[in-house]
Amino acid sequence: MKKLLLTFFICLFIINLDAIKFKIDKKDSTTDKIILQAIFDTGFGVEGINDGIGITDYQSFFFRPAFHFEDFGIGLDLKIRFRIFTQQPEFKTTDWYIENDAIKTLFLYLDKIDYIKYGEFNKPIYFTTGRIPFITFGNGVLVKNYHNIAFYPTSKQNGLFFKFDANYLNIFKKDSLPIELIFFSPDLLDFDIFGLNFIIDPLKFTIHDDMSLRLGFSFMSDFDANEHNRLSALTNEDIQDYRNIQYDGWTTSIIAFSIPISYSVEKEQFKLIFTNESAFLLDLPNIPNPSNFNFGFGNKFEFDSRFVNIKKSGFLIGASAGFIVNAYKFQMDYFSSTYDLVRKKQYYAKYDSYEIILSWGFGIYAFYENLQF
Repeated sequence: MKKLLLTFFICLFIINLDAIKFKIDKKDSTTDKIILQAIFDTGFGVEGINDGIGITDYQSFFFRPAFHFEDFGIGLDLKIRFRIFTQQPEFKTTDWYIENDAIKTLFLYLDKIDYIKYGEFNKPIYFTTGRIPFITFGNGVLVKNYHNIAFYPTSKQNGLFFKFDANYLNIFKKDSLPIELIFFSPDLLDFDIFGLNFIIDPLKFTIHDDMSLRLGFSFMSDFDANEHNRLSALTNEDIQDYRNIQYDGWTTSIIAFSIPISYSVEKEQFKLIFTNESAFLLDLPNIPNPSNFNFGFGNKFEFDSRFVNIKKSGFLIGASAGFIVNAYKFQMDYFSSTYDLVRKKQYYAKYDSYEIILSWGFGIYAFYENLQF
């Protein structure tokens, strides 16, 4: 028995070392080989789960196989949670079956698809489900560091992220175009939030290689902005499942959009960046309040400069300044990294007045601004 367990743990260790790759020759020997890749990630852990009556500790075993063919990949997330250090060992059956609820049970198995993806971030087309990247539109007035991992590890959101970047069309031996498009939704199984961002740089069509003018349009919507979840600051009887579209429908409609503009000029000795983003929010009539309507506005302007260009590292010193105008029916960074946790109309916490905020600062940068102080 000991030898069997030892062999089992050695196998687990080996398959976690690296991905298994297969290279297949094409008919044309002058072209690159086709690459098949298999990834096996396993392990044991302990998780504290809020199951409605407090925090319960579960031991867990996970197995995350993934298979990739060229730019296409699919990954699974299989996890068994159990309690063995109790009077009566038990498995967390609600990870696999919800009694008398076929929809929730179906969601459980859809969530076990960790991701389906195509392409990479630095290629013309990138598509993925599951976890989406941290997303910021413009200079962050409307969308800043938005993600869909707020409920991990207890539960997950199965999102969608699509990016088309025509700046990389040269990979397909086509002329590059200064156009970018992003579409995302944090949870395809409760499709009440989604966002869109479009950017074009008309100066890239000219001979001015040292200048850039990025013009954009960003859009965000939340058709259930009053949706509550287990992390909301509410009494237990008011807390609902965070995927409640099948229960009571959409109760409100927040529609927001912004116009980000960025102009930059870069010379050998300096770099200047001017950015401005104006955002508008519409709180439309909804089911509880059919006569309700609100309008909000926010604006953020920034000036940034870089000096002392160091070879193979970029500019060293920076200085910035800017101002923010925030109306009382709007909240800056509206769709931020904590939006899913709060999940309410952000501007309700605002006073009935406008805010004007001034900002300035200095910075030190290295490795082409990948390291900042």
